[in-house]
Amino acid sequence: MEKIELILRNPRGEIEAKLRYAPAPRITDLSGKRIALIHNNKNGANTFLNAVEELLKEKYPTATFLRQFTTEPNLAKEPGFYDEVAKASDAFIFGAGD
Repeated sequence: MEKIELILRNPRGEIEAKLRYAPAPRITDLSGKRIALIHNNKNGANTFLNAVEELLKEKYPTATFLRQFTTEPNLAKEPGFYDEVAKASDAFIFGAGD
């Protein structure tokens, strides 16, 4: 019987990731900070962020929570959306539903 050799290839290939933004330094304390709460308009996301906001308000009563930011279910948004979030807040929490 003839020996058969199979070569396994990864069909995804390799794509070099390009960094658009440098990671921001971690915030050590949320007191007095502006925190944007963003969700993707899917079931459960807003409920999750309501609970997160309630817990954080208890621990950081001087923090301000911004709720005007939402994105699409596939996370795509017009260019500049996250730049606008960054200008308006010191940190953000993203809640995804489903």
